[in-house]
Amino acid sequence: MLNSKKVEVIANFITPISARISVNSVLELFQQDDNLNLIPVIEEGIAIGLIVREKFFSKLFSSRYGIELYGKQPIKAFIKDTPFSFDRNLTIQQVSKQLTTAMRSDQAFLITDNGAYFGIATILNLLEEITQQQILSAKQANPLTLLPGSVYINECINHLLSEQQSFCVGYFDLDNFKPYNDMYGYSAGDNIIKAVADTLTKHIPPESGYVGHIGGDDFIVIFTTEDWLIECQNILADFEKQVPGFYQAEHVQAGGFYCDDRQGKKQFFSLLSLSVGLVDAETTSQCCSHVDIADLASEAKKQAKKFTGNSYFINRRKQ
Repeated sequence: MLNSKKVEVIANFITPISARISVNSVLELFQQDDNLNLIPVIEEGIAIGLIVREKFFSKLFSSRYGIELYGKQPIKAFIKDTPFSFDRNLTIQQVSKQLTTAMRSDQAFLITDNGAYFGIATILNLLEEITQQQILSAKQANPLTLLPGSVYINECINHLLSEQQSFCVGYFDLDNFKPYNDMYGYSAGDNIIKAVADTLTKHIPPESGYVGHIGGDDFIVIFTTEDWLIECQNILADFEKQVPGFYQAEHVQAGGFYCDDRQGKKQFFSLLSLSVGLVDAETTSQCCSHVDIADLASEAKKQAKKFTGNSYFINRRKQ
């Protein structure tokens, strides 16, 4: 759950020092512990600096009289660079994005709790966490679309519920997909599946929610934005424009084609469309787990399929 995991999970608590402690005292701390590479500095409980062993020694011994010049000064006067500081409740993704944008070469950063010192983390810690999450996501990903599967989506939903965050869920399902496969072949069917995946991810960037491929032609979207209904409508409109490009001209002109149904009888099947079962934020907030929401989304999808063409149905049933 790279998108929603908080940065506090990689925080390491290292006993901080007062901003008034002398440079000589900090030198002793480093000399007493060869494994100590970072020391956070606080003033009245607020983290104001981060002493990095390598930089500390480099500055202190850059001249013959370094210790005589700086030794009795408070460590606060020795701090020149303000370290990155992030609240413990920011997500791994948010922190990574800010660090990448800043383009600095910091080894570590401070983690705070409403401004107070909470811990520190290194860039290596951050990269390791991101890598582990990407590996886990890849293992669970659908091989065709590379989107995460039901395990990831269920974890996301349960996490959002536990954090009492507002979100809406959409269950996207293709209409007339089997007849299309029968008529055009499985390779063409795979292209349709990938087109749906691309459309969903284009309209739902990481900051707007999560997209999952739970199997076959079924997709789940977790909307975390307030304009979820507009996003859903945009997805349907976008997909509707793409569909004719996957058909022969004669089928587009006729609005579909005749094909054997499940009973072997000839039946007319309209062009592909999407049916979406939506569960609004007020309803999801009253659910206990992903199981409750899945039932409501499935029920809403069945209602959406009663309409012709691209359609959606919102389940606002109170629990």
